[in-house]
Amino acid sequence: VAEAMLQHEVVGEVLFFIEQSSLALPDDVIAGMRRFMDEAAERQQALTTETARIAGALEAAGIPAFFAKGAVWSEVLRPAGMARISKDLDFYLRECDVQLAVAVLTALPGIHDAEPDAWPAEALHHRTLWSEASGLALELHWAIAAPRHGIAFDVDGVLAGDSVALIAGRAVRVPDAIDLVHFCALELAKDTWVSLKKIADFAESVRRLDARQIDVVFEKAQGERWLRALTISLIITETLGLTGRIGPSAADPGSRRVAEICIDRLRRPDRVLSFLTRAREGLARAGKHDTLASRLEHVWRIIVVHRLRCWLTRTPQG
Repeated sequence: VAEAMLQHEVVGEVLFFIEQSSLALPDDVIAGMRRFMDEAAERQQALTTETARIAGALEAAGIPAFFAKGAVWSEVLRPAGMARISKDLDFYLRECDVQLAVAVLTALPGIHDAEPDAWPAEALHHRTLWSEASGLALELHWAIAAPRHGIAFDVDGVLAGDSVALIAGRAVRVPDAIDLVHFCALELAKDTWVSLKKIADFAESVRRLDARQIDVVFEKAQGERWLRALTISLIITETLGLTGRIGPSAADPGSRRVAEICIDRLRRPDRVLSFLTRAREGLARAGKHDTLASRLEHVWRIIVVHRLRCWLTRTPQG
C-alpha cells in the first residue's frame, strides 16, 4: 500500500481518509505519512507562491493564460484538510503567445529557459522553463497533449471565460465546472487511466456538479466527441467507489473494455504481459476515441509510428 501511495502520489488523500475514518493503523505508519506530507507542504507553498507570481507577470504583459493542476487543483479539487502532491506549475496559453511568454518570464529573477532549442514545436504541446527560486519546472502548454494522441481541448474557450480561483491572494483564471470535468477526463485519456491522483481529480470534478451540469457535460461530450473519454473515466471512478453511477446506465462495449483493462492494470501493476496481450490491449485502447477515423489514427500514430520510433531510437544499455 505504501509503495502504491508513493507511486501514485496520493499519500495526502489516503492520510485524509484514514484520519476522517478513524482507522486504527500503527502509530509509526501514520507518523511516517504525516512527516512525508509535512515535507510536501513546503513544496506546495513554493508552488502556490510561484503560481501567483507567474500569473501576475503574464497579466501585466497582457498575455491571457489559465492555470491547471498544481496549486489550482489543490484549491478547487480538494476539500479543506486534504493535501494534493504537485510537482510542476502548469498553465495554458495560445500557441502564438508562447514566445512572448517565454521572454516575459525569463526576464523574472531566477527563471531560465530549460529547453531553448525546443522550437519549432510541431510534435510538442508544452515548453519548459525552470525556476531556481522555487525549484519548480514551469510548463507552458498550448495544448493538453502531444499531437500524436489525437486529444484536443479548447484552450481558447477557457481563456475567454471568467472563472477564477484565489491563489496566494491573486485571482487566476481556471476552467469552469464543465470545462474542469472535460480537462480531467482528457488528462486521464492521455495517460490511459493509470494515475490514481488524476482519477481522484476527475472524481472530485464530477462530485461538484449538480444535475443540470451533469446533463450539460454529457451533451458537450457527445457534441465535441469526447464521450468515450468521459464514459471510461466514470466507469473507473464508479468501480473504485469514488463516484456513484452518473449519466447513462449502460456503456458501449468499447468504453467498458478500455475501463476493464485500466482497472486491471491498477489492481495488478506488476502483472507480466505477453506480447500478444500487450498488442490486444494496445489496440483496445484505441476505443477511447469516439469516431472510427480517430481510432484508426490512434493505431497508426501511437502503435505504429510512435512505438516504432521508440524502438529504433532506444539507446543500448551498457
